[in-house]
Amino acid sequence: MAAQYKRTLAGSVGAGMGALLNGSGRTYFILEHKTNSLFHKAGESQKIIVDQAELGRDKSCQVQFDETCATVSRKHASIVRNGNGWKLIPLSQTNVTLVNGRPVQNECVLNSGDEIRLSMNGPIMGFIVPQGANSLVKSIGMTERMNLFRQQALKPYKTGLIIISVCLILAVGGLLTYSIIANKKHNEQMADATERIDSANAEIEALVTRARQASEEIEALNDRAKMANAMIDSLVKEKDAANAALAELTMKADSAELERMTAMKELDSLKNITNVTNEQLQKATARVQRAEKAAKTAQESANKAREEFIAKTDSAQAQLDSLKNAYIVARDEMIRNNERAKEAEARAQAQLDSLSKITNVTKEELEKTKKHIEMTAAEAIKSQKAVENANARIEQLEKQSSASELPDGEFFPEP
Repeated sequence: MAAQYKRTLAGSVGAGMGALLNGSGRTYFILEHKTNSLFHKAGESQKIIVDQAELGRDKSCQVQFDETCATVSRKHASIVRNGNGWKLIPLSQTNVTLVNGRPVQNECVLNSGDEIRLSMNGPIMGFIVPQGANSLVKSIGMTERMNLFRQQALKPYKTGLIIISVCLILAVGGLLTYSIIANKKHNEQMADATERIDSANAEIEALVTRARQASEEIEALNDRAKMANAMIDSLVKEKDAANAALAELTMKADSAELERMTAMKELDSLKNITNVTNEQLQKATARVQRAEKAAKTAQESANKAREEFIAKTDSAQAQLDSLKNAYIVARDEMIRNNERAKEAEARAQAQLDSLSKITNVTKEELEKTKKHIEMTAAEAIKSQKAVENANARIEQLEKQSSASELPDGEFFPEP
């Protein structure tokens, strides 16, 4: 009896899957309930698509009866596929199972139209095997087949499925929790990395901007230096011309002085002569006066030329000093920028090394930071060249300042 029967996955889930996915060639049977019970009404038809269908009060039975059916055992009987037909196997050792009013001792082959009764006073069902086109499972609609699969193939394993589902839910919940925690940590790392990258990039961009401004200032000073060079060249030419003019004025002054001394000697000589006429004395005196006037005019011209050249020299010197000071300021600022750029480059490289260890930092962000570091290094090299250029300009201005100094006093005799 019960020892001859064993529930299998193939007879329930396997058969149900076959009916669900491939209904062609598979037959089914119908149980027509003839008595009323809490779960089934008289006249109700119940299609069975699995190869093992258990009848009883147990919740795992595909054909279940309620607790009011006291003479129905928990697992009373089972209808199983038997080749192309079906047979009934009694499962209860206390309550009899009858087919067409006769008790079944071991098993009984079922034919369409047979009457099955669970116990002497238990519920009665008619066993019907559909014929013709309706004899195959494929004649049942897919929606109905899915419901029958759930009710018959899965029902015996409902408790196990619930346990598995709970385990799956717990596992999924655990994975979800882990994912949330990992995602939160990932987001925090990304936020921190992004903030550090933005900070490093902002600092580098500011330094690059300042370095460019300093370079532009050096370029502007270079333009001023070109103008200063032209001014120095003009001043040197003016100095040479002034030296020549002063030399000529000096010669005139010397000649006028010589003429004055000669006239004075003649006048003194005439004064010692007793028979000199008054007209001769007047002519000699006039000659002395003309010589003194000429000497005075020559001296005044020389003094005026000297004063004009001093004024031009002072103006040029002031411009050179201003340009030199501007170069010094720009050079010192460039040096400070270079020092800050080196510090920023070191910090950015440290940030880059740190960010490279974080796997969730994108390659684009790392490349952006590397590019900024390269820009800073390039600007630092450019700034260093500008500093060297500024130092050379300062030395040149100092030499030009010396070259534009006032000529020696021999060309400018004091009055």
